[in-house]
Amino acid sequence: MKSALVVADNFIEIERKFLIGDVDPSVLPDHRETIIEQIPLLSSDRGLDRRLRKELCRGEVRYYLVEKYLTSRPAIGFKRKEQIGKRRFERLKTGKDPKAENVRKKRWEFLWNSHSFRIDKYDGPVAGLLVLEAVLHKENDNVLLPTFCEVIREVTGDARYYWHPAAETADRKKASVSSRKNKASFYIVALVDLLGQGPELERFAGIPRTAKEKKAFSRVAQATFGTVERFRERIRLLNHALPRAHGVPDQLREKLTDAQARIAGKNLEPPIGYQFFTDLAMLKINLGGQRGYRPLISLYSLLRQLGLLILTLFAEGVLVRGAVDVGICTELNESDVYGQAVGRAYKLESQVAEHPRIVVGGCLVDYLTSFSGLRASEDAKAIIRSYSALLKGCLRQDTDGVTVLSYLDPILRRSYFEDEDSLRYVLKSACRSIQRQRSRSCGEENGLLNGRLTKVEEYFRREGCWENK
Repeated sequence: MKSALVVADNFIEIERKFLIGDVDPSVLPDHRETIIEQIPLLSSDRGLDRRLRKELCRGEVRYYLVEKYLTSRPAIGFKRKEQIGKRRFERLKTGKDPKAENVRKKRWEFLWNSHSFRIDKYDGPVAGLLVLEAVLHKENDNVLLPTFCEVIREVTGDARYYWHPAAETADRKKASVSSRKNKASFYIVALVDLLGQGPELERFAGIPRTAKEKKAFSRVAQATFGTVERFRERIRLLNHALPRAHGVPDQLREKLTDAQARIAGKNLEPPIGYQFFTDLAMLKINLGGQRGYRPLISLYSLLRQLGLLILTLFAEGVLVRGAVDVGICTELNESDVYGQAVGRAYKLESQVAEHPRIVVGGCLVDYLTSFSGLRASEDAKAIIRSYSALLKGCLRQDTDGVTVLSYLDPILRRSYFEDEDSLRYVLKSACRSIQRQRSRSCGEENGLLNGRLTKVEEYFRREGCWENK
């Protein structure tokens, strides 16, 4: 019998992880690309992470058993990697941990500035997630990160970015304790609805039989199912790419002292959860446990994401409307929020929003105002005043008196992209898309779509963002 090949035995692995934005593989230095499927195994030792790995690299498939001893220092682990045969791989698969999901990812490995780096692009439930790993020689190495990667924040030690049973167990325990302590808490909830999907679905005339019917069916499916899937994918991508170590907006730095800016900048933007119902998406933030000025940072993060969402969807010819409000809710399970904020946002979205815009509920406006009387240190009060003013600048009264998100206001516009060219391109694409849809809707009897687009165009013009060339 052929003996197993031990690739690494008791190898000390020192690495730091960073969440990054999208990266073009063509800009990477000389690198190796590997497709990896990772299967978590049951382990009686809570400190031992056991997994199977199937790797496809340069047309060759290899199988590995990987064991990693975890330490109290997140960046350090002891690793053993053994190459095994396919037969043993299939046999060991029967010991899969039923509580943990398989991980699928594409990995690029390269050398840069005397350090080894790995970029993992995940598939499956976290599709689109990109994590950069820096492999260090010593724990206190001063590592320079690649300039061609947009680093969002460091996630070393963050259990949400470690797919092993020990991390997941710790995460579940943390969530369990949190749910026992806060069965109900304040939530900010935003609902975003795709417009026009009902009529599109009704265009399905039945099961296609002829080639002509199948061709027509394909066009209708692209306009319905395809649009919904692209809508969901955009939310997933923004949710992974947009949050970052909280960079204090330039408008605030002018109002805060250096010390206050450092205090505000130490906060990580909160995770924004999301879930989908047919052609409706819910974005949510649990405010339980957030104190002082942190809920204001949470709200700014959500409004920024909503603004970029509606603007980029316009650029792709997709119309949405939505609403955001606050209230007491509870999570009946991991992805099912029920309570005031959901009901309030739904009522606003379905009865008030009407045309493509994001309506802001009165309860949320009152909640924002309530921070003026909050007891806090002088530094915290200064941060609260600055963020409150920033957020109020992101809201406006629409022509019908409804409070809405001013997603084209310079406050938010400058936060969407790193450069002016990208913003200009998206704005121009959005204007062209609105013009095209208006031209197509002129012949409609009820004029509903044309009226919606007219409102949008008027807003673009008021903000000086209308590009008709």
